Amino acid sequence: MVVMSVNGAAHPSADNDAVGNSPSAGLANFRASHGGPFFELQAQLRLLRENTLRAGTRAVLFVALAWGVPFLLGIPRSFSLDHSHNAYLADPGVWAKFFIGIGAFVLAEQQVERGLRARLAQFVRAPIIAPTAMAQATRELSEALRQRDSRRAELVCLVVAIFAAALSYLNFHTVDVSSWAVEHRPEGNRISAAGWWSICVSLPLFVFLFLRGMWRHLVWAHLLRRIAGLDLRLVATHPDGKGGLAFIAQYPNAYVFFVFGMSSAQCAS
Repeated sequence: MVVMSVNGAAHPSADNDAVGNSPSAGLANFRASHGGPFFELQAQLRLLRENTLRAGTRAVLFVALAWGVPFLLGIPRSFSLDHSHNAYLADPGVWAKFFIGIGAFVLAEQQVERGLRARLAQFVRAPIIAPTAMAQATRELSEALRQRDSRRAELVCLVVAIFAAALSYLNFHTVDVSSWAVEHRPEGNRISAAGWWSICVSLPLFVFLFLRGMWRHLVWAHLLRRIAGLDLRLVATHPDGKGGLAFIAQYPNAYVFFVFGMSSAQCAS
């Protein structure tokens, strides 16, 4: 049985995981944060590589685009901390979504990928999946990779993000107080340069990253459901009290950053 390293350096392309030297090789190297149009775009822009997500660098870049650019566009008023004037630095929604949320979603990619890959590798190391079911497990993995890379899914995420931006635009025209994003006037509200950037870039990026992360979690959950239907070698007397499957309960720990970013946005609103 071939068991690939869970925390190794370079790994083969995720698209070739399911057709590696052995079925177990693919399961042990499932990469949840690779693949898809957005990943390919970032790779073309050299923001990441096939063997490294460079999550920290990308988190800084995306936060700079979503949070930093509106801050610069609003200077000198951006430096104000006056809550009564709805200043940029005093807006909890700005910090929660554009700074904490986007940064957390990007940083979560590396953590999620390592955590989920470790859980799948355990199926191989034990081994829990029966040898006769390994071929079917490989096919299930191939289906999960196809769903992970779905262009239609990411297009839906993008459309919803654009819809959220349109709602934000309409909301700016209905507010009755001035802020860093809009200037309230009797003849009609005027959106500031910082407000336009938040509508066109910051908010869509936040919504897109959130929905993309949720979609990939659903792909993972569906993969677990399909693995559960395979012939598994469970041990009723296993010390973990779960037939040898207690390790699966550890996978939510990989979503700490993602849940933190999502919770921050909810708390701010």
